Amino acid sequence: MSILFVIGFKLPMFHTRYTIIVFPLFCLFVGKGITGIRSFKLQILIVLILVFIAAFTLSKYYYRFVKSYDRELTDYVRQNLDENDFIVIDPNWIGATFE
Repeated sequence: MSILFVIGFKLPMFHTRYTIIVFPLFCLFVGKGITGIRSFKLQILIVLILVFIAAFTLSKYYYRFVKSYDRELTDYVRQNLDENDFIVIDPNWIGATFE
């Protein structure tokens, strides 16, 4: 496990655009881990903490509008581009795990 952790600093261990495929499996593992706890009160506490964290994340995702500046950036590049310049596109979803 620690070897994968160290490798994750340099090589992409997962691509964030494909993690949705393994999300149901992740939920099953989390559920199995929670049911492994003997104390029912601790189980409820952990579930409430997870729901609380998810609620803040969802409210941030759905109710805060983050404006994309793609058009302004494209216009700036277009205006400052010389004839012999070239553009390299690096997708933001591909990168090292801890980048």
